[in-house]
Amino acid sequence: MLLEAVEVARVKQGGSLDDSVRVELLVHKWRDGKIAAGDWRPSSVRSMSAAVEQLGEAMQWRVGAVTYQMVEDRLAQIAVQRPGQYGGAHVKGGASTANVCRRILHEALQIAVHERAIPSNPVDREGRKFKPVKRKSRRTVTAAELIRLRAALLAWERGGRSGNRQMPLVDGMDLLAGTGLRVGELCALNWENLDLNSATMAVSATMASAGTSYRQEGGKGSGSARDLELPAVTVTLLKRRHLAAGRPSSGPVLASRAGTHIQVGNFERSWRAARAGTEFEDVTPHTIRRTVADAVKAATGSDEQAQHQLGHTSAATTRRFYLTRGTSAGNGAALDGFLSSVYRPEESEAGGATGAGA
Repeated sequence: MLLEAVEVARVKQGGSLDDSVRVELLVHKWRDGKIAAGDWRPSSVRSMSAAVEQLGEAMQWRVGAVTYQMVEDRLAQIAVQRPGQYGGAHVKGGASTANVCRRILHEALQIAVHERAIPSNPVDREGRKFKPVKRKSRRTVTAAELIRLRAALLAWERGGRSGNRQMPLVDGMDLLAGTGLRVGELCALNWENLDLNSATMAVSATMASAGTSYRQEGGKGSGSARDLELPAVTVTLLKRRHLAAGRPSSGPVLASRAGTHIQVGNFERSWRAARAGTEFEDVTPHTIRRTVADAVKAATGSDEQAQHQLGHTSAATTRRFYLTRGTSAGNGAALDGFLSSVYRPEESEAGGATGAGA
């Protein structure tokens, strides 16, 4: 234990390294450096720390004994682990975690290379990319199904013991159907993100969690910030909520009873309760997001337009990398065509059971 304490102190203080130092200490040195430099958001610190837990036995390796094959074998083990199978409650395995672990090991052992503790890095940064197990065909909903789903959500909203429930599921679903937002982006949406005169929305934040939930500027990732053209029915909905809320200039569009941002977990919990016992047991808010992507692609014939609408940055897309803020020019009209078969004018005016202050 004394020798281990000495080793930890030497690494933390930036002392010289040799090939007997353990991987664990280099990983922690790399992670602590990133945190100190402010390179990571709180949610990223949490997700990276969870990935570090997945490394398991690799953390005890001595850097001088690490080989390429040892690394590949350990990553392959992580890739096939089910979420929560290894380590703490917040740890998840799988292909994406294995790919993150490759990056962690490479950057940590690069410290040892820089310090000349080892001659070269045994981790191939550009090595095998693990792919998730192929999922079942993705679920979307038709316009007719969207009408019935909306009715089910509305019935749930109106079915509270003392009247209307406070979670604005119907308006939330309507906003999802008109934009394709992620649930976190929906819950983080503020009035200052909207220009209803020009029918545009600036998606610039999401709800994140790092022990407690908070509004995170910048969105989920580098490609998620984007400007959206809004279909007419969505503009009508937002104008109604804005008027009912007293025309605020700022604050959440979908607010809790306390006037704060609705938590993603609460929205999804209410969604599950509302769909229970209906034909939509397998429909999630993300299903609506996929449906919007299909509607945009069907109307425009463009994968790129659908990707801009959703705010995706995909390294797997070889035709283009989305590194800057995307726009959705033309998508508002495309979604109007789809939504016109879902919403009659009087329905968009009347809205759901909950008002802007729900």
